[in-house]
Amino acid sequence: MCFSTNMSLGAGAALGVIGILSVRKVRKRSQLAFAAIPLLFSLQQFSEAFVWLSLTNKQYEAWEASAVNVFLFFAQALWPAWVPLSIWLLEKEAKRNKILGILMILGALLACYLTYCLFVYPATAAANAHHIAYTLDFPPLFINASITVYVLSTIAPPFISSDKKIQILGISVLGSFVLTQLFFDHYFISVWCFFAAIVSGSVLYLVVDMNKSNIKKAELGKAVPV
Repeated sequence: MCFSTNMSLGAGAALGVIGILSVRKVRKRSQLAFAAIPLLFSLQQFSEAFVWLSLTNKQYEAWEASAVNVFLFFAQALWPAWVPLSIWLLEKEAKRNKILGILMILGALLACYLTYCLFVYPATAAANAHHIAYTLDFPPLFINASITVYVLSTIAPPFISSDKKIQILGISVLGSFVLTQLFFDHYFISVWCFFAAIVSGSVLYLVVDMNKSNIKKAELGKAVPV
């Protein structure tokens, strides 16, 4: 599989369109964070396109540090907080909502810690074999705990959702995680983010489906005699 500036730009453009359509389909404020996921992935893919440019073209090498940090902010700090938040806002079942709330707090704490690390510790990128390898020189003491919280906060929330179709989205994200771990371990951050970005395109369908379900429930409620 070959990744490149053009592939990141193409993915960013496609997800931008999907994200805008998804946000425009929102009918409740509680859907907005979830609907914005493809749009955020679009910005992330555009930022990695600039990483590609800075690594492969000398005239853009001055952009490298900024592009790397912007991409890593999305990849490392944003998603652990945003994913559980977006599904917590949608969830109506109290028990599931509490579990999602715990993951949201853990993810937010991790996001703050990783944002701090991005400001304080060096992070670099290197292009090799059509992939980008990111090196994060973060404190080793908290690496295992950070990985555990990151995986829980980004992968578990869809499975906790009472919406079966969001659970299927979770299966797709988990599948992309396992695939990347098995075949692209050295380039994990870049490749998994790309796969997850592609999977996020299904959010548009899910938002539309939510609204159809809400309309049907409303119609059934009116049809029930008092």
